[in-house]
Amino acid sequence: MLPAGTGQTIRVAVFADKEFHDQIKEAGADLIGDDKLIKEIGEGTLNFDKIIATPEHMQGLKTLARVLGPKGLMPNVKSGTLVKADDLLSAVKSSK
Repeated sequence: MLPAGTGQTIRVAVFADKEFHDQIKEAGADLIGDDKLIKEIGEGTLNFDKIIATPEHMQGLKTLARVLGPKGLMPNVKSGTLVKADDLLSAVKSSK
């Protein structure tokens, strides 16, 4: 994180339970992950810069590892993009 930012807007896709969708949208997420988005990613359409996911949704994203992995978009704990539901909103806000 830079104090003044980089000047670029980052598009964030979030894969989480339906109960968090309204809160995630308010926090600044551009896309909410669902089956339609997974299909688009599988076809090669990437209209986001970062993916944030909860561990429950990693099973669906594992099928896209060949597409997301080489681009550095696969969520993981080390990069802070694989978070628990409690930390989801703060992760979205810090990504934006």
